[in-house]
Amino acid sequence: MGYSEVTDRVARMWFPAIDNNAFLIRAGSASTLVDCGPPGKGGLVAKALARCGLRPADVRHLVVTHCHTDHTGNLASVAAGGDVTVYGHPVDARIIREGAERPRGAANRLLGRVMLAMAKRSSSAPAAPVQAELRGGEELEAAGGITCIATPGHTEGHLSYLWGEGKVLFVGDAATRMFRRLDVAPINEADGEARSSFARLAELDFDVACFGHGSPIRGRAALRFRRRLDHVAAHGR
Repeated sequence: MGYSEVTDRVARMWFPAIDNNAFLIRAGSASTLVDCGPPGKGGLVAKALARCGLRPADVRHLVVTHCHTDHTGNLASVAAGGDVTVYGHPVDARIIREGAERPRGAANRLLGRVMLAMAKRSSSAPAAPVQAELRGGEELEAAGGITCIATPGHTEGHLSYLWGEGKVLFVGDAATRMFRRLDVAPINEADGEARSSFARLAELDFDVACFGHGSPIRGRAALRFRRRLDHVAAHGR
């Protein structure tokens, strides 16, 4: 697993086999994870926390972008490691509580078809708790003032999160930057909704963008989103 600093308080945990990310917002004994990686990688998550001088018990909040196994695979083990509150949308939370699912939906390009084929061979995730349900618009003061944004399309209950004075946006799979190409995800349950959610994110004020797949954009990220709006809209017609 790779590890790198995105900002002075945000760290990226990269799972290279599927180019998948989880993120840590460091706040000492009340830190927050944004997603938690694919199944069977709980030990790697613990090692990444240790690099920051943290224990699994120091994670007090875990915000879930959506229900797919590559984002929720270690949720049960992280939740069992301490007093952690897990947040997610009611629709995706129901799936997580029953055992998270692999990606599904329509592939909008060749990469999506390859990823769907890979998903059929991926591991399932065990059932895990989601204690707090979010629908978009909530501000999570206990989790450092994270603002929740409804961004459906990749899944029905997909959420993104905006955090910090430096305006860091965690987009999950509402957008990707695979091969350093900013776009909607190559697989979506509702492609039109996904493109509308991308446009909604482009309206926000943020400097840094952190993706479920692909490397972060570390400056003037909102401008990069706005410059891609015509492309995203054109390919959805």
